[in-house]
Amino acid sequence: MANMCISSSGVQRSLITKAMKGEIEDDRKLKCFFGCIMEAVQVTKNGRMQPEVLKRRANAMLPKTMREMILPTVDSCSHIENEDKCELAYSIVKCHFSVNGKNPFFFNF
Repeated sequence: MANMCISSSGVQRSLITKAMKGEIEDDRKLKCFFGCIMEAVQVTKNGRMQPEVLKRRANAMLPKTMREMILPTVDSCSHIENEDKCELAYSIVKCHFSVNGKNPFFFNF
């Protein structure tokens, strides 16, 4: 999935690597990469985060340490809306890091 989203967005892998460390650049291709990933795993839909879907999946599939990182993000960031899927995803990523500091993003690419 990540390779598909890298290809469709045209993002440079170095920007993804930096973003995973909390160094998120304001780059349209990076934003669209995150948008592609989030749509593919149904984190976002129709311009909004899907908090119930994300919580259900986190509780069913992730180890406790990952859940402890994701659930506060869901609670704090689920209000974000934007019809532009790239901008929506970017805002969610930025919100995640404001909630969790430099903890790795919840998608492991």
